[in-house]
Amino acid sequence: MITTRLYKPKDRKKVLKFMKSVDKDFKPPIEEREGGIEAYLDDVLKRKYRIYILEDHKFFLFFPKIVGIVMTYKKGENRVIKYLAIAEEYRGKGHGRDMIETALLDIRKSKKVLLRTWSTNFGAISLYTKLGFKFHKIVRDRDRKGEDKSIYLKMEQEDIENLKEEASKVIK
Repeated sequence: MITTRLYKPKDRKKVLKFMKSVDKDFKPPIEEREGGIEAYLDDVLKRKYRIYILEDHKFFLFFPKIVGIVMTYKKGENRVIKYLAIAEEYRGKGHGRDMIETALLDIRKSKKVLLRTWSTNFGAISLYTKLGFKFHKIVRDRDRKGEDKSIYLKMEQEDIENLKEEASKVIK
């Protein structure tokens, strides 16, 4: 059984362990920038981001395994998806979509939802565009160390409402 819930302070160790397990998939890895994974998570917690955790209870009924995380924060009238990661063996099964839909259901009256990924992350770009995100801009960022370009995508309020409506039908 796969479930989604909000982060609790007792989750810190498990979240760090999960983030370290998927860090190789980020270009460059978070461990090599932003002060490392622990500093990154500390900053997220200090700024009061919303953190959603995807857990698998199949083999871990009382101690479920974290298999996905999405982090969002409010920026003015907009919401930003800062971090999305799904464990490799759980990718391609709709869990990324489910995580974003869960986060969007919780976003109240946002004008836009914004996110950033890198140009070689084809799976993420495919997921985001299928969900209704549109290309906003492409830039070469310093934290990409010249290896890649960052792609900024956005979803306008009308598309957010459509996706929320679609997601709420599935969840009911």
